[in-house]
Amino acid sequence: QLFPYQRSNQMSIAYGTLSVDTVASGYSLLVWLGTNENAGPAILVSKGGLPQQISDEGMTYVLDHLTHPEDSFGFLFKMDGHIMYMLTFRTDNLSFVYDFTVNKFFSMSDHNLDHFIAKKVTYFNGKYYFISFEDAKLYELNSQIYNYDGKEIPRIRIGKNVRLPNASRFIMSNANITIEQGVDTTIQRVELSVSRNGGESWGYTASKDLNSLGNRPNRLNFWQLGAANDAVLQWRFWSQGRFVIIGGELQVQ
Repeated sequence: QLFPYQRSNQMSIAYGTLSVDTVASGYSLLVWLGTNENAGPAILVSKGGLPQQISDEGMTYVLDHLTHPEDSFGFLFKMDGHIMYMLTFRTDNLSFVYDFTVNKFFSMSDHNLDHFIAKKVTYFNGKYYFISFEDAKLYELNSQIYNYDGKEIPRIRIGKNVRLPNASRFIMSNANITIEQGVDTTIQRVELSVSRNGGESWGYTASKDLNSLGNRPNRLNFWQLGAANDAVLQWRFWSQGRFVIIGGELQVQ
């Protein structure tokens, strides 16, 4: 055939868009924040056919409770082999990124835990750059940069709920993570908070400094975390340098 494309009169996309600025295309993807008369906001992706919703139940709950979801913008970019879509809600002060490589959402922020400051990423001469819509400055985006222009990057991981099948109470005797240590000259600190009501509120924060330079044992332990029947662990990592975490384990009895 001289012309390889064929017109289809039967495909209909039942979603409009809440904000034209959220529409992003690239890497054979079309992504946008959509809605229709029968459903609330949803993040959608099309690979040339009918769209699929990528916002899960948790993200849908967040989108449904935004005050001004129309005040938003999004863009696609690729870094370190990962294709990502970043979505920012300016009025609601939130930013999220969806990683198409691992199919997961992550929260993004500046050093004050406000929304992220980039509106669009550009690749030039082997590096990624963006202009901040907050201060109009030019920034470089790189996974080898470990601070925000000298300020610490907030790095927080909140685990899944820990429950027993019969909902009985259990004792958390030890939580440990396998973490790289002894490779940075700056002070590195890890904090652990435990919620005993499913993540609604957090209790006492335990804090430990990582090993000094050259002292490389890589297991970090927190002992005697108390009892609960619905526990959530929140980890915070503080440093001007990098963190490498392999995994973790919670021992209960």
